[in-house]
Amino acid sequence: TVPLLDKCLQNSFTPLRGPVWVSKGEGFIPSGAKAYIQGIIWAINQKLKPAWNYSKQVYHALNGCTGKVTHKSLLSMTTGELYKISENLDNLIDELRATIKKYNSQLSKLSPQLQAEKGHCSGFVTQHIKKLPTNSTLSKGLQIKVYRNGLDTGEVVMYINMKAIEKETGNDKFMMDKFLQMIRQRLQYSPGHHTSGLNLCPTKLFDENGQEIKNPHSLENGQKVWVSYGEEYRTISKPFLCVKFDRVRGIMDQDQKIVYKTPLEYDGP
Repeated sequence: TVPLLDKCLQNSFTPLRGPVWVSKGEGFIPSGAKAYIQGIIWAINQKLKPAWNYSKQVYHALNGCTGKVTHKSLLSMTTGELYKISENLDNLIDELRATIKKYNSQLSKLSPQLQAEKGHCSGFVTQHIKKLPTNSTLSKGLQIKVYRNGLDTGEVVMYINMKAIEKETGNDKFMMDKFLQMIRQRLQYSPGHHTSGLNLCPTKLFDENGQEIKNPHSLENGQKVWVSYGEEYRTISKPFLCVKFDRVRGIMDQDQKIVYKTPLEYDGP
């Protein structure tokens, strides 16, 4: 059962429990618990300081030191009300101090584990991962950058599991079909991407020289490819700037300047 948080840390109608740490397979990481505990101690101190200051104000009010009382509302309270507030404040301060002491004790208990984590450096988090045998084979992966035919913008980076493709297909023809199918699946979830031809599925891939790629094994990691939906390779469009000039005239009319456009006469050769 996850324990309830201390009373001074409860801030809602629903009781709060914790803390708990979720693991993806690694063991307990003490530096995370240390950061949490330090944050809790800081938060409690933020409550302790104003409670202590207010307690001193109540003390001055009870002892008739009105000149030292900055919270003027205390001066209008009865002695009984002041004693009640003083008692509540003393209980709160004792509770806050006891909670700080408890968390400082937990920090001390973490010290050996923190030293062990520091000694392992970055390997502490991954020490649960077993080393692979030297003769093991890893799945082949391929990263490609896919563009729409005729464009050099809107790059979509894809990671393809070549080992899975090889396992599902028996020859290069089927392998290329499967490769194009995987590209289609990835592009479906890419924002702003739409087909460049009549077909809904890619039918060809081209490299940057316009050569059709017929075997995925010829691709290299990080290579740029252009996807076709049935159309031939399109040369990458180059952006150009279109400039239009207009002639304007300005006149003054009753202290107002008016500007209007006039035909631009061409005096070329």
